[in-house]
This record gives sequence, structure tokens and C-alpha cells, in this order.
Amino acid sequence: MMPEALMRSDLEEVVVQGRLDLIDALSNAGMVDQANQAVCGPPGRAGLVSLVKGFRRNMGGLAITVERIAAGDTWPTAGFSP
Repeated sequence: MMPEALMRSDLEEVVVQGRLDLIDALSNAGMVDQANQAVCGPPGRAGLVSLVKGFRRNMGGLAITVERIAAGDTWPTAGFSP
């Protein structure tokens, strides 16, 4: 899967639908989630799980709009709004 498709799946399936089971398939073990690091969360995949759980817990009735995805050969980043 290309980086843009990975990011879209992460946002639409993992964040919105709560499919935490997809994190291992959509990310690598050494991933860096800068949003999670900003709140001093755990590194790697565990950090992504923590961030998604917190986001879903605090944002009831979650829906997002993906505004843009920027992706290189091996990395994606996205701008989105709730």
C-alpha cells in the first residue's frame, strides 16, 4: 500500500472507526507519531494506539474530513479537521 493510502486508511478506519487491530499492518515498528510525541506519549506503535484511544475517548461522535495528504516514498502526513 502506498503512503497516501496508508494515511487515509489510518484516519478513516483506525481513528474514525476505532480499528486499532489495523495499526500493526498500517505502520512499521519504528514509526514516529509527532502528535503523540508532543504530548509525551509512548514511542512507536504503542504511541499511536494511545493517541487514537485518547482522541476517540475525548471526541464523541467522531467524524473527520481529510483535507490533504502529503506523502513521500516512505512517509505520509495529513491535514484533517473534526
